[in-house]
Amino acid sequence: MRNRKIAALVGLVLVPLIVWAANTTITALTAGSALTGTEVLPMDQGAGTVKTTPAAIDTYVKTLGATLGVSKGGTGATTLTGVLHGNGTSAVTAANVDLTSEVTGTLPLANGGGLTTATDDSVAVGNGTVLQSKALTSCSGASNAVTYNTSTNAFGCNTISGGTSQSTGNFTASFTDACSTTPTQVINYVLTGSSVTLRITQNIGACTSDSTSFSTAAGDLPVSLRPAAAVTFQGFLCQDQGSNISCGLRLATDGTISYCVSGTGVNTCAATNWTGSANKAQTVTNAQSTVTYALN
Repeated sequence: MRNRKIAALVGLVLVPLIVWAANTTITALTAGSALTGTEVLPMDQGAGTVKTTPAAIDTYVKTLGATLGVSKGGTGATTLTGVLHGNGTSAVTAANVDLTSEVTGTLPLANGGGLTTATDDSVAVGNGTVLQSKALTSCSGASNAVTYNTSTNAFGCNTISGGTSQSTGNFTASFTDACSTTPTQVINYVLTGSSVTLRITQNIGACTSDSTSFSTAAGDLPVSLRPAAAVTFQGFLCQDQGSNISCGLRLATDGTISYCVSGTGVNTCAATNWTGSANKAQTVTNAQSTVTYALN
């Protein structure tokens, strides 16, 4: 500290009371009584001298071990975990961010953002950058469906093709014009659009022939399965008079189902090509148990 003289004016004589040596450090000063807080302490501040008191110093200077309040530039808290939240003049708090009350605006799509509102009867459609809310349209009817037009970016109700319908089932063919008894065969079918596949699932065992034909009555083939023109399929296995022969299967437009002796052709399937006595039969083989044809 610079030389300072503290003197008292007694009468007309100035008497020095204390003289401090030049540049004396605080630690080298003689200890005195405790400060009351009302003393005036001179402080050198550059070219001038200002005065303060111990009470003022105590107000504005804190030790590092204490908590610095908000008004002094501190947090007012001893521990903080999470995101800091201002609390006016009170201590700062730390907590998770409340997305409802503390976040505004829309997050980018890359950060998990999306629509700001959920519009009734709408769906989110992306455009490569953001999600857009697109209103759905009412749509009903067996041949109608909701569609999305990528050019106009709008939903609509449009007629669509029903695709290819398919039905399956089976029926029984009764060969009334064949033997003294009436042999039967169960035939499965698959109708896909205008294509029919028949699968014969059981044999016709040997029966006593009483006809030169091997046919059902008209109508045994269901109407929905009848071809527009008669069709014949060769390569089936039959027996005539106990001997194996190659036979064909003929489907007529009136629903008649016939087995004919192979090689006789379509027009002679119902003719007298079978022996009218002895035994006849038809045996289902893996090689020829399924036939497919078009209805038109």
